[in-house]
Amino acid sequence: MKRRQMFQKFSALLLIIIALIALSYILAALHFHHRFLPRTTINGVHVAGKTADKAMTALEESIENYALEVKFLNDQTQTIQGQSIDYTCAVGDGIAALLDGQHKFAWFFALMNGPEYTIDMNPQYSESLLQTELARMPQLQEDQMIPPEDAGIIFENGSFEIVPETEGTTINRPLTEALIRNAILAGETELDLTEKKVYSSPSVRSDDAELVQTLKDLNQYSKASVTYELYNKKTVTVDIDTMKTWLKRDENDRYSFDRDRWESEIYEYVKDLAMSYDTVYKTHQFRTTAGAEVVLPADGYYGWKIDVTEESKKLSEDISQGNTVSREPVYKRREASSPDDNNGFGNTYCEINLTGQHMWIYKNGALELETDIVSGTNTDKLRTPAGAFAAYDKQSPKILQGDRQEDGSFGYRSEVNYWIRLTEDGVGIHDASWRDSFGGSIWKENGSHGCINVPPELAQKIYNLIDEDMPICVYYLN
Repeated sequence: MKRRQMFQKFSALLLIIIALIALSYILAALHFHHRFLPRTTINGVHVAGKTADKAMTALEESIENYALEVKFLNDQTQTIQGQSIDYTCAVGDGIAALLDGQHKFAWFFALMNGPEYTIDMNPQYSESLLQTELARMPQLQEDQMIPPEDAGIIFENGSFEIVPETEGTTINRPLTEALIRNAILAGETELDLTEKKVYSSPSVRSDDAELVQTLKDLNQYSKASVTYELYNKKTVTVDIDTMKTWLKRDENDRYSFDRDRWESEIYEYVKDLAMSYDTVYKTHQFRTTAGAEVVLPADGYYGWKIDVTEESKKLSEDISQGNTVSREPVYKRREASSPDDNNGFGNTYCEINLTGQHMWIYKNGALELETDIVSGTNTDKLRTPAGAFAAYDKQSPKILQGDRQEDGSFGYRSEVNYWIRLTEDGVGIHDASWRDSFGGSIWKENGSHGCINVPPELAQKIYNLIDEDMPICVYYLN
């Protein structure tokens, strides 16, 4: 009985509580019959608990006090007051319709998430006054904008480093003005331009994959040091100081790398090295058998000649691998000896005195053969050229022929048993079976077409003594 009585009392109390809650909920709903629900906003203005008239007043006050805060980079802000641009709106009769259309019994749920209404208030403003406001904003003036700057590479403290990008403050003014107009027409009170992509951005940032790889490559290259050991005992070193000149450098000391330019600069460097140190087609000092010092003209190809193409490839490879080496350049031609050894001719060479019409052949310092010769006839066209040459293109036998004539024949055609080429245009040493005598002044009136004629009985021995690439020193005496 006691338990039943207690249950009955509890049930009655619970019914009373439920009834009170229901009554309170209904009374609250009745309260919001002529008032907006909790947390209600109209065009961003809080109107919770307000009647239509008071909501109208709140909106009109918000219009009077309207201001748009514009946020720029670096936490800079500018405010456009509605009064300064003659900002006005027509609220209209839409507020009462919103109040009538709200669900009054949903007031409890509105406590957590109230309705947000937007009505067309037909905002108006003065464009000329807005332009005046925009003109006073330093962030929109071109002469005060800082352009963005790409991340780049500098050389500092012995290595290359990346300098981070600069964002800058250059802004797209037409787009910015359009966003401000749209914000005013929408009644917005805040406009964050940093989120609207109106600023010019750097095109290369410090984490750019190509930039990072370039940095890695350049620091690898900077380890390289290639020291050329030249024939004259001089040395020339290619290191980072040289390599920096091969890179494009802007006014801010930032380096950029272009593979084609890099390889071209390497090639030009080697070409300049060759121009400075090659001795082919340059004059040579020579001491004659008689002891006279003569200058061999710069018509001969004997000498040191760097192979520019192959050396460029090798230098590029050394640098790309970061090698530290001392070596000779890749030569296409070499002299027989160092400059301090008989001016680079050594002790194995052929000497031809065109004035005296005589030849000497030395092997390891010993005179192996000497003979009179007949050289090219003493005319501008046929005279044998003087210079430092090297033997090549040895042939036995060989057919010699002159220029082709109009009738198809050759100016001359002779077969010789032994031929040693001196020049690219056909001057060589060969036997001359059609001659009975050599030496003296024969060459002046009855010389060859430019070749050096030797006695047939000595031709084979001369052919065997003069090896490929042996220096052949040819000169006239004053």
